[in-house]
Amino acid sequence: MNKKLAENKLKEIILKNNLCISNNPLGIDIQWPKSYADLYYKKVLNKIYINNKSPRILELNQDNKTKIKLWKTFFQNPKIIQANIISNIDITKSIDDLNIYKFQIIFIDKYPYIKNLDSILEILKDKLKRKGLIIIENVYFNIPLITKLFFNHQARIHDFRLNRFIINNCLIEIQKLSFLEKIIYFPENLLRYIYFLFVSLIYKILISLSTFLN
Repeated sequence: MNKKLAENKLKEIILKNNLCISNNPLGIDIQWPKSYADLYYKKVLNKIYINNKSPRILELNQDNKTKIKLWKTFFQNPKIIQANIISNIDITKSIDDLNIYKFQIIFIDKYPYIKNLDSILEILKDKLKRKGLIIIENVYFNIPLITKLFFNHQARIHDFRLNRFIINNCLIEIQKLSFLEKIIYFPENLLRYIYFLFVSLIYKILISLSTFLN
């Protein structure tokens, strides 16, 4: 399978299995209205699939069964574990139960409801395999938190809010990096952080104008 066909696999699975919320009220939003499928997941998931067709995935605070179905369809018999966390106590209990596991991908949903997210990420990074990813979707506006995540974890921000004008069309990717990798990736990640601040400012101006005009 060539690279282009492989990268189209995700979109084909979403369409073929009617997983998109545009046609399925219980569906997922990564293809529409969000930009994640085309601009992020198709390349990232294909890269993971090439290295490991049956990855271990940890889904935190995920209550959409369609999202789980997507991972099960895209990969070959992936090991998917789900847990609900709000605080360090919750994640400690969950990690104790999962002590033997290391994950290729950890998804965090409903991040605004999680207490001490910064310290929880430190725990989760130790549960990643080499080049594993922590992905936090639907990030918006909380500049103090995003700033903290950027400087403490060198979070890589993928901001698609100017691709489709949706207030939370933005996700964060975090890896367990070596000291050298942190130095190498810092300039690009810093530019991504500055872009996030710029787009947030644009949105705030537009919201203020809309409020004023109405």
